[in-house]
Amino acid sequence: MPGCSAKRPEKRWPFYPQLAKQLAAKDVNVVTLLGPDEIQLTEQFSSTILSGLNWFQLAGVIQQAGFVIGNDSGPSHLAAHLSKAGMAIFGPHSCARRAEIEREQFKPYSVSSLSELNIETVIAYLVAQGVVSS
Repeated sequence: MPGCSAKRPEKRWPFYPQLAKQLAAKDVNVVTLLGPDEIQLTEQFSSTILSGLNWFQLAGVIQQAGFVIGNDSGPSHLAAHLSKAGMAIFGPHSCARRAEIEREQFKPYSVSSLSELNIETVIAYLVAQGVVSS
């Protein structure tokens, strides 16, 4: 879930398309969920894309996910409250502790600069969580 509010683009980690591509290369079935403010991102992804979902449809798709990766966004909070395994990437513009998104299986991943968080670091985190093999 690479999206974020159109009013808060600084919350978006810029490397979701590359991450999706690398996960697909590891035989992970990647589904990218885009909100109404992210339609312009469609061409960047080679994975399955779902967009235009209402909150109930979004919850249904999230329920089927094995692991969710998102930003500090409404859909990430929804995934956390649905007790899904996952992570939300937080940059310097929001506070994970104040967002109260952390759950037993859903963790915030805070960095001082979203542009400096590389794909290898995220993949290493996913390997450590048992989501993908190295």
